[in-house]
Amino acid sequence: MGEGVEGGGVVLVRSTAARQTVVFACPVARGLGIRGGMALAHARAVCSSVCVWEHDPAGDAKALVALARWAARFSPVVAVEHPDALLVDLTGTERCLGSALGVMRGAHGLLGRMGLTARFAVAPTGGAAWALASAGRNGSVVEEGGLEAAMSGLPVWALRLGGETADVLCRLGVTTVGRLLALPRERLPARFGGELLDRVDRVMGRVPEALSAVKPAGRMRESLEFEGVVESYDTLHMAVEVLCTRLTETLRAAGRGARKLRVAYGRPYMSAVVREVLLTRASRDVKRWTELLRHVTEDVPGDEGFSGVEMAVVADEPLGDVQTDYLGLGESAGERAWAELVESLSARMGGGGGKGGADGGGVLVQPKLVASHLPERSVVYETVECGAGGGGGSGLLPDDDGSRRPMRMFAAPREVRVMVSPHDDREGRPVAVFAEGRTLRITRAAGPRRISGQWWTGHFKTRDYFDAHEESGRRLWLFRVVENDRWFWQGEY
Repeated sequence: MGEGVEGGGVVLVRSTAARQTVVFACPVARGLGIRGGMALAHARAVCSSVCVWEHDPAGDAKALVALARWAARFSPVVAVEHPDALLVDLTGTERCLGSALGVMRGAHGLLGRMGLTARFAVAPTGGAAWALASAGRNGSVVEEGGLEAAMSGLPVWALRLGGETADVLCRLGVTTVGRLLALPRERLPARFGGELLDRVDRVMGRVPEALSAVKPAGRMRESLEFEGVVESYDTLHMAVEVLCTRLTETLRAAGRGARKLRVAYGRPYMSAVVREVLLTRASRDVKRWTELLRHVTEDVPGDEGFSGVEMAVVADEPLGDVQTDYLGLGESAGERAWAELVESLSARMGGGGGKGGADGGGVLVQPKLVASHLPERSVVYETVECGAGGGGGSGLLPDDDGSRRPMRMFAAPREVRVMVSPHDDREGRPVAVFAEGRTLRITRAAGPRRISGQWWTGHFKTRDYFDAHEESGRRLWLFRVVENDRWFWQGEY
């Protein structure tokens, strides 16, 4: 295949019964004389090493729509011109995106990174832009006053006329748009019908040309409107369960699962109350959804009743069907219990804007160990909504040599005054700590355990750590900076 691409290029073919016809040829193949409409046998006679792929019109149309949604970054109005073009309306985008030429160059660079080649043109109308790009005027930028001059030299087929109309015009010697525009308008409808003038007027901007913009991929959404005001929470929960069932059916058809749900409780003469539910993994479990939504509904005021409910899947992920696990190789009961606990706590605490809607609320976080010689930098906290996570640690964080670090560590070490024994020895052990406005007497101190500074980050200070037992039973984690003999309180067991 690689040799075919290098030597003979690539062609797309359409199979009709026993005949295969070339639909598209890459620049390498066109350079060898292979053209669209040619029989594959003829193309192989021209170059035997040509690489052949079956044409997939449905896949191309789907990909073109996806590309149109990608192009929405340049304009809210992007229309698909099948089979291979996009029309982007840049009207009013200059203030945000700059000049049309700059937008065109930026789009060209982004598509190039994606491995796609494209031809561009900017013109007052979409039909003119298509004509310029298709007729070899790649990169053209035409202003309002220069449209007729730019179009005059283009072939007549650039107006996207019917094949028979274009052939008749060419046989009459009208091969360019300029020659067509020079003909008397009143005589054209009698010979070619009204379609020709309509097409010319749309391309030249004499008649508005409406673009059918591609709609952005919408979120999955379902709603129920009550016939009257509902005051019963049981009825409200039944409506939520119905919406959950509908959404799961839609998600199952798409092969996806929800990661974040949003529910809006409509109230008469008042704004809707919005709540959100975060899921630790993609899910289509109606029972679990309704249970979590009951949690976030507990504080919804219902004095005036409810007029309806609307639910939407805000975030989703691919989720296939799960085979029944007979061998116990799937997730454990502990992992499932942990995931459900995280979801319940997140719903009750308002993690990610659960209770309180957009006003936010509590956020559920969990610690995560990271590689660092400095204890205060060895733990970071992540929001649990990013994933299911593990079930937490054992309380004490083990070091590489098997010793234990305290479960409670301060965000930053606190400097304290320490008395050591013997008092004249810089290597002495702590016997008293002056902190919290009083003296803490140390009965036993295990250590020192030395941690060198991170010289690769410019931190050269060396620390000697002690596990200091205070007479009341508290265990303090202290360290001394060897270079300056300053003491710090790092944490507590």
